[in-house]
Amino acid sequence: MCERTLVVGVGNPMRGDDAIGLLVAGQLRSLSLPEVAIIEHNGDGAALMERWKGFDRVVVVDAVRAEKTPGTVVRFDAGAKPVRAEFATSSSHAFGIGEAIELARMLEELPPSLTVLGVVGKEFRINGTITPEVARAAESVVKQVILEVQHETRDCKMTPDGR
Repeated sequence: MCERTLVVGVGNPMRGDDAIGLLVAGQLRSLSLPEVAIIEHNGDGAALMERWKGFDRVVVVDAVRAEKTPGTVVRFDAGAKPVRAEFATSSSHAFGIGEAIELARMLEELPPSLTVLGVVGKEFRINGTITPEVARAAESVVKQVILEVQHETRDCKMTPDGR
């Protein structure tokens, strides 16, 4: 069976480390991964729920606030268990990624496979710049995303709209 894969880089380029998801999405897009749709997203939960509809596999990359070293990558299988605290409160929106995941779970609208890769950030001020330790994490996150989607995309053909 051909599985449709979506990678979502979440972030705000004007809020320092919050730009990491966008940075990773840009790097992945430059690799022209076959059979993988890659989008940048602002993290609005309602729009995110709508966007991942119809995909069998979704990988979300976002910055998180956690009591860990900045640049640390935290992997979370959102389909298997409730959202962890660092993912539930990481959005500047009232209805962010964590809330979207849990609402989709209640409505039985979660994609069959949903993985969140969170990069621990420390600088989230408006007009802040991404910190060196978080920027350095982008390369390892790109590699991890490739591993996450690699076995899911063999022998698939996407439609012209990227789905």
